[in-house]
Amino acid sequence: MGWMSGTLVRVGLGLCVLYGVTVLSMLFLQRHHEARWREVGDVLEELHHHMVFLVRR
Repeated sequence: MGWMSGTLVRVGLGLCVLYGVTVLSMLFLQRHHEARWREVGDVLEELHHHMVFLVRR
């Protein structure tokens, strides 16, 4: 378990990918012409701010 098995590396890379997808989705959806999708983009922006806050602690 841990670094010897590479589990933490895979989890870390997975979290980085999830973060990247969240940011790209947020940027794309906030410029969508339908209000419903802009609201989804706003929710992703809030999620992004919470992620950044947790990392800076």
